[in-house]
Amino acid sequence: MSTTIAPMPAGRRGLADEPAIPRQQDLFRTLLQTISLVAAGVHLAFVALFGWAGVTSLAWINVACTLCHLLSYVLVRNDRMLLGWAVLAAEIVAHALGAVVIIGWDAGFHYYVALIIPVLVLSPMRPPALRLGLAGVVVAAYAALAAWARHRVPMHVLDPTVLDGLFYANVFGFVSLLLFLAAFHARLIRRAESRLRKMATTDPLTQLPNRRSLTQAVQREEERIKRNKAPLSFVLCDVDHFKRVNDQHGHEMGDTVLKLVGQVLAEAMRNADFVARWGGEEFLAMLPETGADEAAGVAERLRQRVENLHMGTGGEPLRLSMTFGVATLREGETAEHAINRADAALYQGKHAGRNRVVVARG
Repeated sequence: MSTTIAPMPAGRRGLADEPAIPRQQDLFRTLLQTISLVAAGVHLAFVALFGWAGVTSLAWINVACTLCHLLSYVLVRNDRMLLGWAVLAAEIVAHALGAVVIIGWDAGFHYYVALIIPVLVLSPMRPPALRLGLAGVVVAAYAALAAWARHRVPMHVLDPTVLDGLFYANVFGFVSLLLFLAAFHARLIRRAESRLRKMATTDPLTQLPNRRSLTQAVQREEERIKRNKAPLSFVLCDVDHFKRVNDQHGHEMGDTVLKLVGQVLAEAMRNADFVARWGGEEFLAMLPETGADEAAGVAERLRQRVENLHMGTGGEPLRLSMTFGVATLREGETAEHAINRADAALYQGKHAGRNRVVVARG
């Protein structure tokens, strides 16, 4: 039987339980698309408002802004993110400038220009100095707009009630968008923390939990069995003649063997079991509520699965085998000592001819 590497299925015992972590660029794409669609809807509402208020020029400007936001959405959706972001930023500045000229500073449309800064900071644009430089340009442009427009008489003087309503609506919109951006930033932080946790507890080659992760799980299980006195077994296994695989077929084939073995072990584990790469070609499984005989049965099933693997190498198929050492935690014994006994049983199996399961009875 020839076996090839397949993606490791999610949800298998012993695999990292972290969900897929989206990249910052993917999150930023979602952010831009959301802003574009929400802004398009808001500008449509402004079309109706300014049409009703008789400010026809600003109504048409908002029609153009709606189209710009839809264009930005389409560009970002089609992986033209930089261009889509540029269209979005240009629209915000142009709309603020038009609103200030036509109905004045006091309507509050200029606040939205300031939102470009946190979006720039959150963007994946490289290098970071470019983001800071562009943010500085936005600050300078906003200051220049304020100095020029604050005391300028607008082209169209709105009724004070309408002007106040626009001001409060824009303040509300500005604060709402700031909160939305803060939530997005918090999500980026959570994503970074999840990635760090995954890196700290996952073996990068096999994608199994690493030694540190299993050690933490063992400590938790030790605390649990102190209360319920349930049996706990360990299965330590090692790929037979792994050095020969590396020497004869290269380290890339060796890595492929470890990936495949890790996948087979993870798929064969029961729901409560925990398997990790222990180091090198060694893997360690923790079997809660499992006695020695049952653990030996699990190890034998794993041994047979590995033995049935044939890997194509371009010549003779590569046959794999593993040796297993099994130890069950004794009363008053530490998990570390039980794992050492499993290790001794493993090496006993190596000296006895490999490709077998040895249970530590002493």
